[in-house]
Amino acid sequence: MTRNALEPSVLRSVVRELIDEFLDCHGGARTREIRSLTVSARVIEVDADKYFICGDVAEKPRYEIEFVTFPKVLEAETKRRLAERATEIIRRADSYPSSEEDDRIWCFFREIADGDWASGGTIYTSREVVRWLARRAQEKRQRKD
Repeated sequence: MTRNALEPSVLRSVVRELIDEFLDCHGGARTREIRSLTVSARVIEVDADKYFICGDVAEKPRYEIEFVTFPKVLEAETKRRLAERATEIIRRADSYPSSEEDDRIWCFFREIADGDWASGGTIYTSREVVRWLARRAQEKRQRKD
């Protein structure tokens, strides 16, 4: 996003809302706890004079939101709903008036194929990641008991 487009406290609130929407659209309530263990957000800010639209410096703040999942996790309707909700969240927080024709908020969906996830030098399949998450969720519940 454009640097300083949102105050830090507003940005934190927006990130929490986006994560909640992603979790709501990403599957059922039964698996939310497990899915929430891997959902993260990264905010990358770009100086306003380095954000170009058609070769010209953007005059208003710009936002790009990327949702990363395994293939075929989000159906077309789910992606549409998630993009709609994410756009609403940003519009509420953004201090510049927006209109339907104002293309300052973009959502991108990136699907990572099995074997293209790696952590700690180890490559994982989606099944291995889900099993690992389930174990972590179970351990977390046991610690609370």
